[in-house]
Order: sequence, then structure tokens, then C-alpha cells
Amino acid sequence: MANTRSTTSMTGPDGKKSHALVSDLFSFDIEGKYPNVDRLLSVAHGPSSDIKVKIVQHHGQFKASFTPVEAGAYEVFVDYAGVSTPGSPFTLNVVDPSKCQLLGDMPTVIQTGSMEEFILKTRGAGPGALAFSCSSSSVVTCDIVNQGSDTYSVHLSGTRVGVVEVSLLWGGFSLPYFPIRVSVCDATLCKMLGHVVATRSANVGEPVTFAVTHLQAGEATLSATIDGPTAKCNVVEIVEINPSTHEVRFIPWELGEHTINVKWGAQTIPDSPIHINIGIGGSSKPLIAVGPGLKSAIVGKEGVFTIISGQLLSGLHTSGALKVAVSGIQVSADVNVLDNNNGCYTVKYVPPFPGAYLVSIVLDDKNASGGPFKVNAYLGPDASKCRAYGNVFARNANLFSGNLISFSVDAKDGGGNGKLKVEVQGPQGFQASGYVTDEGNGQYLVKCNTVDQGWHLVSVLWSEQHIPGSPFKLRVFPAPNAAMVKAYGPGLVNGVLGDKGRFTIDTRIAGLGTLLIRVHGLKDSFKITAEPPVEGEDKRILHVYYSPK
Repeated sequence: MANTRSTTSMTGPDGKKSHALVSDLFSFDIEGKYPNVDRLLSVAHGPSSDIKVKIVQHHGQFKASFTPVEAGAYEVFVDYAGVSTPGSPFTLNVVDPSKCQLLGDMPTVIQTGSMEEFILKTRGAGPGALAFSCSSSSVVTCDIVNQGSDTYSVHLSGTRVGVVEVSLLWGGFSLPYFPIRVSVCDATLCKMLGHVVATRSANVGEPVTFAVTHLQAGEATLSATIDGPTAKCNVVEIVEINPSTHEVRFIPWELGEHTINVKWGAQTIPDSPIHINIGIGGSSKPLIAVGPGLKSAIVGKEGVFTIISGQLLSGLHTSGALKVAVSGIQVSADVNVLDNNNGCYTVKYVPPFPGAYLVSIVLDDKNASGGPFKVNAYLGPDASKCRAYGNVFARNANLFSGNLISFSVDAKDGGGNGKLKVEVQGPQGFQASGYVTDEGNGQYLVKCNTVDQGWHLVSVLWSEQHIPGSPFKLRVFPAPNAAMVKAYGPGLVNGVLGDKGRFTIDTRIAGLGTLLIRVHGLKDSFKITAEPPVEGEDKRILHVYYSPK
């Protein structure tokens, strides 16, 4: 070998020289003259195991390859006749982008001039750097901030209207589910049109419509809310008229000022919100009843609707001229009628059982227009029938700061249109983030971010009510830090063939973790023994011995 000039050159997949992808074949070239290929050996020392590297000779060239099975730094050794070849060993960083976890939703719609932020956790993804790529940097720009503890905040900014494909890469490899399509829109280019927009008035109980144009505003979703004097209009219909125009339709069910708020994406459009006055038109019926309580109700919750007399007369209920009843198959609901002293009456009732009810509204022996009304009462959200489960609730669960706390919530028996909310209270008043993913069929996946060690209170609420066991008290330990492990002793300096090597490992300030001890050399050639501390010594100190087999 003394007269042979040889080098080890590494060329990875797609020309990447510093990173490889877990579970993908990684190959490199061994350049030089080696007369006996059987004496050319290579091994990759991974984070927890060694992998034999396969070497094949083809037309005088040596091709080496292996498949990394875990993320981390690999030391790749190449020897010929027991002597390291030039360039050996070299370090290969293996990454696993599937271990990266996105907290919250990746924004798919951004307003021009605005910024959207999300958090990415990269613990377990291997040694790498987070990078961003975009099909057009003139549409979307990105700023990545390393917050430490394997946590990154990513800020996306929209610069002009357009649609792009964006990707996040870890160690040069794309994260799962990327690339994604991102639209940048401009709500200031939308416009509201229609009679109600011009007159700022409409009639109670009659359909109200207006149009929204968005020809050059980019791609986004149109949304609208209508707030009345006491409640929102529950039924708001949005219909696409053509690719650049939508129509918004709703029916006001109470008199007075209403506020219409329209958004393109998450941004309010020009002229919005607008305020309109809802009154009684000349063609109104003598008696009108409107409101969500005439369509459906929730058991144990108030159903509400409004009665409007065409004559705008007060005192009709106390005089007995106006009669209201809510009758079920087995039992009737108690009814409370409030005279607003303006010809309008607010009616509230609470259905005691699920099923069908008949709402009767009679004035001077005449039914209200459209009455009587059939109402179905459904069971509402019931937090007591939800449950949280997962390994994090085990008595001896090891939860580490910087890692995600992950568990599931089963709410399929929770009933109604309930909403799951998670709140996390960390040490010293620190508010951690909780993220909820609806997996369908009443099942939810919850991920909570932890930054500091100590006790965390995790509140799980179903429609603002705690589920059984909530708030949960979880203890978070310091994250394992291998850099804080101390090893010392003569066995780490030199050794004598046939004698035991001895050294000590101190993990007292390294956090809670699993210790792995390995002596590099010929495979299975050393015997390693770790003995517990002697009496009176801290249990986090180990005495290690190794010797040739």
C-alpha cells in the first residue's frame, strides 16, 4: 500500500454529499488500486448499531453502499488490509424528515402584505438544517427562526397575488405532504354590490341577498357573518354565480340594526362591515314568527325565536290575545314570552327530552304565518361522555421538555355539535400551545408543546366543559442531554491487551434517558460490563469494564 495512491470519494443520492435519507440506499465510490477486493472492508457506525457496507468491483472501480436504518451521524470506515484508506473515516448525516412535526395548520392562503407563522419540531429527525423552497419567490417569501430545543418558527409572507408550490426541507430532503399549494390573495380588490348595500335596509323574515365580486383578488374562500341585535343569523348561504362573483343570502329574524361582515380568506373586504336596519315591510303578514328556535333545538338548552305583530301592538300576551305553546309527544316545554314593548315578543323554551315538538303561535285564534312549526330537539354536547387516552397518562410516563405531548380524545358519544378545546398551563404561568386534529368519527388527536420542565396542567374541554379527569396534571422532565454526560477513567486513555479497561460514567446532570455503551473495533470482540454504584454512591453513576473476549 505504500506505493499506491488512493482516495475515498463519497457521492450520495442526487449528488448530496453531507446528508442521506433514512431507509434509502446510500452509495459512494472508493478510488484507488486494491489488488485483493476481499481485503477491502467497510463499516458504518450508526447512532445505536453498526452496518456492514457492501463493496462491489465493477470494471476496476469499487462501489460501496449501505442502507441507514435510523437518523443520526454515521462514521463510515474503509480499511484495506487493516489500514484506513485515505479519506476514511468520513461522517455522513442521515435524516428522517418524517419525524418533523408541524404544530398547527400550514397556511394555504396568505393575504398580500401579511405574514403567517407556524411552528415545526424536528426532534428525532437527525442532524440537518431547515430550508424553504418556492416556485416563485416574488409571490411568497420565508423567514426561518431557530428557537432552540429542536424548534423552529416559520414565517411566510405574501408579496403579490398568485399561486405557488412551497416545500420545507430537512437536510435537503422534503418533509412529508410537501410540496403544497399556497395562494396569495388581496381582499382589497373585492367589492360588495346589491340593493341592501345601497339602501342599508331590509325587511324581517324576507330573504336578503347581495353580491361580492373578486375578479383580481386571487384564490381564497368567501365567508360572511350577520349579527343581529341579540344573536347571529344562523343560516347564511353563499352561492357561486360565476368564477369571479359570489352571492350571499340570509333571512333576518329580528328587528333592529344588523351588522354584515364579509371576508376574503381571513381579511375583511372594503366596505365591510356594513350596518343595515331590519324593519317591517308594507307587505308583512299580520303575525310573523322567525328565528332558529323554530327550526331545531338542543335538549336542556334554550330555543329562541321572535314574534312580530304587524300592528306593532304591545300587551298582546298578557291580555291573552297572543298564545304560545311548545308541545312534545310526551311532555310540553315551559315557555317564557318577553314583551319588548315595540310589537315584538321574544320567546324562549327549553325542551326536556329529544324528539319532535310542535310550536303553536296564535293571535286572536289565527296561526302565525307558516305555523304551526315542527321542531326537532336533539341531544347537545355532553362532556361527561368524552374520554382522553394515551401513554402520556400512564403512571410512570417519561415526558421530556422540548418534546410534544401527544394523546387522543374520544368524543363520539359526546353528542351534538360539540367543539374540543385544549389549554396548557406550564410552570411559572407559562402558557404552552395545544393543537387539535379532527380525525373523524368523533376521534381527535391532541399535541401539546412543552418548553420547560415541571408540572403541566392540561385542560381538555368539550364545548367549554371539562371532560372526566380534566385538567390533567403531567410532569415534564428535563430533556436528555448527552453533552452533559461525563466519562472519565484510565480505560478511556489506553489499554493493555488481556487486561480490563475501566472507566466511570456520570449522568447526574444529563437528564432522564437511556445509556448505551459500545466499544468500536472488530465486531463482538469486546465484553462490556456496567456495574451499579457502590453503597452510598449516587445511582446515576456507573462503573464500566471492558475486555477482549
